[in-house]
Amino acid sequence: MNISSSGSNGTSPTPAHTHQSNRFMKYVSLVSLTLQNALSILLLRYVRTTAGPRFINSTAVINSEIQKTILSILLVINEERNVVQGFKLIYTKIICQPYDTFKTGIPALLYTLQNNLLFVAISNLDAATFQVRTRNQL
Repeated sequence: MNISSSGSNGTSPTPAHTHQSNRFMKYVSLVSLTLQNALSILLLRYVRTTAGPRFINSTAVINSEIQKTILSILLVINEERNVVQGFKLIYTKIICQPYDTFKTGIPALLYTLQNNLLFVAISNLDAATFQVRTRNQL
């Protein structure tokens, strides 16, 4: 009797399934980020140039960060295929490793400042010039 742990009983993914899942997530990430970058510039330009009451820039940035955090948590849960395991992984990586969290927190705060400054730029430039200018900085 030959007992194998290669996934023949359906309990663990095969290498082909894992590769296919990774490829799918790469394409989902690529399409999501492309749409997010293109649409956010157009929507920001639209709402910043229309007449009427304006929103506070920092409120929009915080709202965007909250949305990204929720999406990230959902993607971790999807990858782990279990809500409890997903939150355990988040806890292990963020709470149990405070030094690493701190090291990534500094660039995150600078990114938030950059997003606030992007609101100033989008209010003063047309969408095409803004898009070209910000992509040249990369």
